[in-house]
Amino acid sequence: MQINYDELLKPYLSLFSGCGSPLVCFDSTLKCVWQSGGVFAVGDNLMSYLREPVPDPMHELTEASVYKDDKFYCCRIMPVKNEAGESDAYICELIGKEAARGIAERSDSLSDILPLYNAVEYNTAAVWKSAEKLRGALIGSRDYDSLSDVLEIEKAMSNISAACGNAFEYISMMYGSFSAVRIDAGALCRSLAEQCNAALAKCGRRIEPLIEPDDLTIYADSRRTVVALVNAVQNALLYSPRDSEPILAVYRRDIRGRSFVEIRLSNENIMFTSRDFKEKVDINFSYQRLGYGIPIIKRFAKACGGSFSMEDEGGRVVVTLTLPAAEEEFGSGLTLKSPEYCFYNTGVPDFTEIMMREVVQFFGEKEETHS
Repeated sequence: MQINYDELLKPYLSLFSGCGSPLVCFDSTLKCVWQSGGVFAVGDNLMSYLREPVPDPMHELTEASVYKDDKFYCCRIMPVKNEAGESDAYICELIGKEAARGIAERSDSLSDILPLYNAVEYNTAAVWKSAEKLRGALIGSRDYDSLSDVLEIEKAMSNISAACGNAFEYISMMYGSFSAVRIDAGALCRSLAEQCNAALAKCGRRIEPLIEPDDLTIYADSRRTVVALVNAVQNALLYSPRDSEPILAVYRRDIRGRSFVEIRLSNENIMFTSRDFKEKVDINFSYQRLGYGIPIIKRFAKACGGSFSMEDEGGRVVVTLTLPAAEEEFGSGLTLKSPEYCFYNTGVPDFTEIMMREVVQFFGEKEETHS
């Protein structure tokens, strides 16, 4: 007899995620007899692809992970029982990365990571303040030889703070809400460049802001704007020669009848390749982290309704954020005062200062003469 799988699945669909994930029907021996989504083929046995044991017999929804065709899936299995209570078949939902992301958005997974982030921030603040106090005491006693230990502590804390901050911001952009206000992108980039250059003076680096005098208003989350731009600035500095100046340009552009504000960061390209590492053993990997920078910038541009690109133009790496101009995308309305980037000195380095501190540590502080 031909089985109507649509009718078979219907009573169980409410148990699954509703994200359009592939569904598979297995017989009592866990052999695929029907599938949608193309992950399994008819005849494949589930047991050949499970990454951990599954309770048997299964009396309720069971979760496991599946590895198939070089991809991992969360496998949610529901037994289909007959009148005697025996499992005649099993319905399985395969949840991939994109579907899991959608589920997490609805379940507020950001709140799960917030306590970890708060704990790291609270304790790193204590370390920063202690290191600053120790630095002052050593300078006061002219014990300059011991300052190297303090510098190593500050270097490690910069890396931890930056990695933790970027990880939290990435998760926040992925799962958190988007709270946008009208922002003068030109004023914000000018203020940001000033703070970056003040911190970079210790190592002799700087960025060159080129801000056109047009209306450069965008509609965005101001904190996330700073996080995205600081990541772009740090990348431009870390992958450019010491004697070069990355350029931060902000200008207005019309594309097919619509107005956009473009933010471009360009720098001379010294990106490492495999050839750079040949017969070398002294490569410094201390700043190789999880690589959240580019994903953060991309996600920020997408959340604003814009686009991101990174291209090589004649030996220069050019990162471009093309963001809708506020009045074009959201219509004319009450224009409030456009917020700029404000720096509050709390005694603990903020995100921008930490990211620039890493650049200073990477290139080394300029020699100073102690009197």
